[in-house]
Amino acid sequence: MPVAFKLSINDQAELNQYDDAIQQRVHMLLDCFARVAKSKVKVVDACLHEARTLGHQKTFTCGSIKRLYYTYIKSGDFRELIDKRLRKDITREKKGLSDETIEFFRGLCDKNKRSCKAGYRRLIDMWYNDEPIPGIGNWSARFRDAHPMQPLPDIVPDPPDGFSYQNFMRFAPTHAEKVLSRQGIAAALAILPSCISTRVGLRPFEFVTFDDAELDFMIHDPASGQICRLQGLFSLDVATACALRFGLRPAIIRTEDGKKDSLKALDMERLIIKLLTTFGFPRDWQMTFVCERGTATVREAFKRALYENTGGRVLVTKTGMVAGKVLEFADQPIGNPRAKGWMESWFNLLHNYCGALPGQKGRLYTLAPRELEVRRKSAQELVKLRKMLPAELALQTRTPFFDLHQADASILDLVLRINARTDHKCEGFDQLKVWTAPTRGVIQPQPYENLSGISDAWLDDVRVETRVETPLERYARLMHDTHMLKLHDSAVAALLQTHRVVTVRDYEVTITIDGKEYRYLDAASDLMLEGAEYLAYINEDDLSKIYLTNGKGAYLGTLPLRERMTRGDVEMLKRQIAQKQHILKQHINAIQNRNGDVYQNQLADINANIELCEMAESVVSATPEHMENAEESYVSENIYQGVTSASHIEPVDAVAVLMERKKRRATNDNE
Repeated sequence: MPVAFKLSINDQAELNQYDDAIQQRVHMLLDCFARVAKSKVKVVDACLHEARTLGHQKTFTCGSIKRLYYTYIKSGDFRELIDKRLRKDITREKKGLSDETIEFFRGLCDKNKRSCKAGYRRLIDMWYNDEPIPGIGNWSARFRDAHPMQPLPDIVPDPPDGFSYQNFMRFAPTHAEKVLSRQGIAAALAILPSCISTRVGLRPFEFVTFDDAELDFMIHDPASGQICRLQGLFSLDVATACALRFGLRPAIIRTEDGKKDSLKALDMERLIIKLLTTFGFPRDWQMTFVCERGTATVREAFKRALYENTGGRVLVTKTGMVAGKVLEFADQPIGNPRAKGWMESWFNLLHNYCGALPGQKGRLYTLAPRELEVRRKSAQELVKLRKMLPAELALQTRTPFFDLHQADASILDLVLRINARTDHKCEGFDQLKVWTAPTRGVIQPQPYENLSGISDAWLDDVRVETRVETPLERYARLMHDTHMLKLHDSAVAALLQTHRVVTVRDYEVTITIDGKEYRYLDAASDLMLEGAEYLAYINEDDLSKIYLTNGKGAYLGTLPLRERMTRGDVEMLKRQIAQKQHILKQHINAIQNRNGDVYQNQLADINANIELCEMAESVVSATPEHMENAEESYVSENIYQGVTSASHIEPVDAVAVLMERKKRRATNDNE
């Protein structure tokens, strides 16, 4: 009996009880099946045609249409065409697995750093080893519960229903959870939704980002004769995607300690100074330097000095570190490359442009050209040859690697080409209309606005095209109304000085330069507050004083160097003793002023003791010798000196007061 591709009244009434999405799917499939049945080509070709018509949707591929077609032909039941995933009244079966068991299985997968299948194997081993499984128990207990009168079998029974590998994989950890437990937080953040930013609306030099990179080619260093890697610091204006300044340093292996001479904080600071003296900083808005916390960073003291010497117009911010704890141990903190994604994508472009330079070492060790080692050996032989040649001839030898000057010139040329590229997809760039006339000798693209000035005879030879503006063109357009301020020479001198954040400790400021300590002190200065923090400018050619600011542009004062004295220098000894006595007096006054109650109590104790001694004198007849013994016994060696609310109290003792009164009485009696 031929199958009808239209629903009966009863079937249509039942279908109407489902959601619209299910109804549309069923009718769409029935229409497809009708066309496939009428087609004169093979079923598979007809299904392929239907899949193409539907745009190869996930649920309407050629294979799924063919499978559903034969299923419907065989059964004639429209219910076979319903996608159960669209039915809200059907919940996902767990096939006998409890939530507790599923979570335990996921925990086993989390603990294995390689495979979920290994976690499943561990679960099966636990069953056959009669270990308790959360939500299920162990097989022996389950057998006793099911067959209380029977002995345990010699052969372990199979696991219960739902213990298949395919079923457990339905409840395996998600992709993000697997990456999080196996690789850590930083890797998981890369696949989770990230913060979306845009350069649209940014002004030139509003945000400038810095980063370091190791280039994918090696160079020859004539001074050391080494074939070494090349490192660089680069800066990029975010608003225009224009590379600004860069600096290079060969990673030479030092002979004295065998360590690599890598980029330093001083290199980064000099690059910033060079950028500010070349381009300057905006007058009408704040400029923010985005640095990392690794190599391309600046010291806190330089950050504050930069803020001071630009009138607060230049700020330095640092990208965050990704850290945290997932399971047993905390992740090793790592920088967040997504915080400066403009720089990371620009580096990929730079590496591609540098791919034709000699001495390529590859992006990874496994991708290094096989000829690199032969090229290196050839260069080392030429280095030996240089040593045997006269100096003027040695400089003319040609090695298969660039030296630093050649590399610098090549990278500068490539950076200029990158800034002038039009084959990019940078967001926020305008579309430009340009024209050329090759037959008339106009090869370089000209602005479309200039087309109005040419003669009519040229019109047939003019070619007009639309392209995206280059970073340099965007830079020129946005800089049209931008006023820049150059870094003053005096500010450059201040930034090139040594500057550090210093803290007053024990009423001194101590600075260590080249392993030697220098101590600065001015006892009479209000700056010597314990724990106070300042930004100190230091001239290493004259360490006799340091200059203190508050880190926000305000000059606070100068501290002199504490010189070491010789034993015979009496005047210097007096000055240092006077300074120490001044500081000691400040300490004593501070303690006494905040502990007046202690000395009030002490005064009360002394007066009480005097009264007790007077009472004892009236009862016991004491001889002068007895009182002298009492004086030796009771007079304290300590000097009591305190403050009251009105005046200072001189050294006093109760027995001494009584002795003085005794002497006065004896004198009066003699008289």
